[in-house]
Amino acid sequence: MAEQNAKITIAKQLKSELSNIQYSDTELKGLVSGFVRNGGTFSLGANNSSLLRIKTEIASAARIVYKVFKNAYKLDTHIVYENNNKFSKKIVYTVVASGNVLDIVEDLEIRKDLMECNVEKMLTLPYIRGFIAGCFIGSGSLSDPNKSYYIEISFNDMEVANTVKDRLNSLYLDIDDLEHYNWKTIQRRNHAVLYMKKSEYISNFLSYLGATNIMLQFETIRIERDYYNNENRLIICDSHNYSKAALKGQENIELINKVLKVRSLEYFDPKVQALIKLRLEFPDASYSELSDRLRQMGLSMSKSSINNAFNKLKEIVK
Repeated sequence: MAEQNAKITIAKQLKSELSNIQYSDTELKGLVSGFVRNGGTFSLGANNSSLLRIKTEIASAARIVYKVFKNAYKLDTHIVYENNNKFSKKIVYTVVASGNVLDIVEDLEIRKDLMECNVEKMLTLPYIRGFIAGCFIGSGSLSDPNKSYYIEISFNDMEVANTVKDRLNSLYLDIDDLEHYNWKTIQRRNHAVLYMKKSEYISNFLSYLGATNIMLQFETIRIERDYYNNENRLIICDSHNYSKAALKGQENIELINKVLKVRSLEYFDPKVQALIKLRLEFPDASYSELSDRLRQMGLSMSKSSINNAFNKLKEIVK
């Protein structure tokens, strides 16, 4: 439950930031298009009359829709708000617009002939940043970077999701990877989900949208998490290497004890004599550490030479 709350919190923070940053007039139209298409439920009046209702729980998103309908399209627009139900404190905002709404929803590529249509104009440069921001405000999710790296936007139609995916993957946004973002789509129940899991590209995407605060928060957590993960991997690796060296050392000592029962230490050349003494003195040392100690004594034996020396000792006791 704690993880779920964390996800909701950072997603809501991002939606709030996206709803409050500065956009151009065309980007605002794009935002309304993406938001209404993906999140704000809308309905026409009786007999397809010129009345449009859009509902949302995001106050700043409702204000943007109101502003675009009233100022850009000159619709008679007002906002009604009410509690979702008597057991909840959530407020639902309904933007009500009247006028030539059928032409407007077609211009915003929300509906054409009352049917959902694919997007073209909203994916061009004047509109796309606002459109993607609106899509995320309407149906996006961002995981808590303390737990995982994942961002997604849900669409009603797979064709639309794939069109948006191809457009995002074609954008050059100051990243060196020739694969660009590598957005993917998947069908989840009745929705087509556009998603990405690469943490560094998620940060780049947040920066592109203009969500600087969430991007910095995400990056700080990501860097700290990656640092501790790398440190833990080094500790685990060191622990594994130590265990491996200790087992090898015990094997060497058992071999040396068997050899010294049939051969005296003086039987061997100075290097092997020094190696045997060092192994008995440092049973947990790796071959690399034994090689370094021999070098300090003026004797040169590589790790492979040490391995060959112990293999020759094995031949003696066979």
